[in-house]
Amino acid sequence: NTNGSVNLFWDCVIGRNYQVQYRAAIDATSWVNLGVPIKAAGLTASRQDDDASQTPQRIYRVVLVP
Repeated sequence: NTNGSVNLFWDCVIGRNYQVQYRAAIDATSWVNLGVPIKAAGLTASRQDDDASQTPQRIYRVVLVP
């Protein structure tokens, strides 16, 4: 995105909770939560990272949470 944000989309299971996480470098040892968990209302979900320009090579993952 031209304003430095990143839009993330993934397939999901309705009713399950997902947490988007990121880390600032491939060799970083810890993950940081991006916002609060998302409860899937459909077969896809999304999250926008408006601070992505702060770290030029963020690595993302989506984890299933209880």
